[in-house]
Amino acid sequence: MTKKSQYAELDSAILDLLAEAPAKFDSIRVRLESMADALVQPDRYGIKVGWRLIDRRLQSLRQAGKIKHGTTKWSLSD
Repeated sequence: MTKKSQYAELDSAILDLLAEAPAKFDSIRVRLESMADALVQPDRYGIKVGWRLIDRRLQSLRQAGKIKHGTTKWSLSD
């Protein structure tokens, strides 16, 4: 499986979560961190930091115009 298709699965999970209701980053992180941890390599201290991948994917989806960030929550774009 390529990284792009792995990210597509995480992207889809993010979009599905936001389709239910707008959510704060912490809520998204809690629900998807185990999926993200499976996609990342441990950092130099041996710790998996899946939340960073979630943040990068949120930013990527925002730049693609699929989601937006309001004052406190992420949501699907109109």
